[in-house]
Amino acid sequence: MTWAKNIFAIAVGVVGVLAGGTVPVTFAQTSIVASFNVEAVVSVEVFDSGTANATFKSVGLVSFSCSNGSWQINHTLQSMEDVKHPSEKTPAGTVVNCKPIPDGIRYYYVFPSKSQETNDSNEKALGSAIAEPFFHPPPHQPELLASWLCYCPNPQLPIIDSKQKIMRRFIHDDLVNDPNNSGKYSASYLKSGQAFLSDLTISNDGTTWIHDDGSNCVTKFDPPFDRGFMELSYKVSAVTNYNGMVFPQQATLSYYLPKINAKNGRDVYLFRLVRINTQRIGRGVSAIPSVPARLYAQDKRFLNLKPGVIVGYFVKNDEWVPVRSPEMKAISKVFDNPERH
Repeated sequence: MTWAKNIFAIAVGVVGVLAGGTVPVTFAQTSIVASFNVEAVVSVEVFDSGTANATFKSVGLVSFSCSNGSWQINHTLQSMEDVKHPSEKTPAGTVVNCKPIPDGIRYYYVFPSKSQETNDSNEKALGSAIAEPFFHPPPHQPELLASWLCYCPNPQLPIIDSKQKIMRRFIHDDLVNDPNNSGKYSASYLKSGQAFLSDLTISNDGTTWIHDDGSNCVTKFDPPFDRGFMELSYKVSAVTNYNGMVFPQQATLSYYLPKINAKNGRDVYLFRLVRINTQRIGRGVSAIPSVPARLYAQDKRFLNLKPGVIVGYFVKNDEWVPVRSPEMKAISKVFDNPERH
């Protein structure tokens, strides 16, 4: 298991250049929260069923900034131990940065040495970013997701039906917006200001996906898990006071999977455990490492394109525009219909 997700290759070799004004991206702010920044230690452990010893461990430092209704996360890997895949170890010092952009989020990696970067010469020189069509950190990065759940005021949860308490689950990045992705949830907030999550529980509705012949086929778990089970649990375990507000100090994000030979839907085991420990809270925005002046964007925000199509172009100064803009529509047409160009 590598800490950093492999970069997807662009199937169509057509590149555009994008430079334009940005559109402000904000979270659903229903309470007044001043600008702040947080430094925290985030650890991850992964377990096999029936074992108490972790097969994967990582520790990293997180910087989270919140200002003007927006957020940014920077995670720096400090150490990693992968028992099953020791040769795939991600080097200490690897950075992943994530923030909201119009119509979704973007994230990019910074590696501590050239040997760890992608083999594409353009991406080596310019940097590469991936844009996703959802408004939370990529689920394959639990360190970022846990930090966002902990520190983002009124996080924009992917809720489908607030009355029926149904939301999209935090599963594989490419399946987040799948119409079959849904589950029951319950959420509560810390009392002061009602801004920060206190608890979040999400249930799997019994659905899973099997990767077959290059596509993802939806299917049901075998009984008793075909009726659903608890899949994710976020919980604040300690709080502190910041600027007159109750602020999360320690939290955990737990992932669960079905046990083999289970007797009922409650027979699950702890698969992944993320721990967050706040080290410092300050006013204003923390210093985030500078973004490369030009990023090669691998943009997956275009939900109306053919399956598997990823739009590639250059972004200047980390300025992103909505997919509905004229220039983005023109670029996406090239990728959706390459034979016409």
